[in-house]
Amino acid sequence: GSPAVVKQWCKEIKVGTWQSGEGTVMFEPDIFSWTTQREVPDVGFVTLKMRTSSIHSAIFDKQSCVLKVHGMVEVPMDKLDRYYDFLANPGSPKCYLCLTFNDMNA
Repeated sequence: GSPAVVKQWCKEIKVGTWQSGEGTVMFEPDIFSWTTQREVPDVGFVTLKMRTSSIHSAIFDKQSCVLKVHGMVEVPMDKLDRYYDFLANPGSPKCYLCLTFNDMNA
């Protein structure tokens, strides 16, 4: 069979400190992808991707339903530099992709 593709609604997607808004994230075996709900400065609406091979770490906080992923989001070059840098210090919010899911316990 073909590999499963999981579509998951997120109520907030943050690329570093840039808020992309809500959206549906497609989780495929080799890539996560989503289309921004807000326009990327000077670019417009874009589909951003993160290859699973680039992921260093992922932490899920059950309290806030946030998945914090440290990996490389493929963003339009230079456009989100002020907000996102996956080479920033691991403690920096600039290097994470944060996906906020609806409360699973509700």
